[in-house]
Amino acid sequence: MILVGTVHIDIEGPNRLMKLLEKYNPEIISIECPSNRSINEVIEYIDRERTEMSSQVNNSNLPENLKKLVLEYVSCSHYEAPTAIDYAKKSGSKLHFVDYPGMVLQKEFDISDALTTGNMTAEEIERLNKMPYDTFRAACVKQTDKTYFNYEFMAALTKNMSKKSLDKLIEFTKQITNEKFAEDREEFMAIKISELKPSMHIGGMIHMFEYEGNISSITPLYKRLTNIPIQRIRLCEPDKIYTL
Repeated sequence: MILVGTVHIDIEGPNRLMKLLEKYNPEIISIECPSNRSINEVIEYIDRERTEMSSQVNNSNLPENLKKLVLEYVSCSHYEAPTAIDYAKKSGSKLHFVDYPGMVLQKEFDISDALTTGNMTAEEIERLNKMPYDTFRAACVKQTDKTYFNYEFMAALTKNMSKKSLDKLIEFTKQITNEKFAEDREEFMAIKISELKPSMHIGGMIHMFEYEGNISSITPLYKRLTNIPIQRIRLCEPDKIYTL
């Protein structure tokens, strides 16, 4: 079985993942999505999130390069599920959601208070507007690929974010990184995947490699799959295979 570790904010993610799926042609795919949700529910949720957030970005006064980049991020949010669903439809592969049903989907997608130039100086705005977009985009992709869940990088992109939005982000992060919740979640996914024995499982990088920081003691998903031979791939370096 191949475990594919993704970065959820990867703007190259959809293309990278489709290429990987077409390369390995898995017959059974499991996805890090709540197991109590249907495909239609997940797609409706993602479409609604993308539509609402795109509207807010388009109505903002962000510098054009930053607005374009944020729109790209929004357009590929939660890309893993839609990409795998599209692949399964054309290939006939079977698709299963295996994440902890306790993962609560957001009901609101208000990011409007983050979409201002806020703490950016006039010089920073001018420099950003003059930079070729492809150069700016490539730098962001390179930084995303370099490390998973880099708080400094997130802070750099959201330096104009209000304290209210940052507090909401921190509160959500606390919920999903609570030690008991994380342990229960990893074990739930491990049991589901062991039962299904998919050809490929797609999910966040920390589940396929290691937890970090204050929850580094959590046993990640891949170490719990002791009854299945596995290979691990980071989506950003698809030609490199990791084993146990």
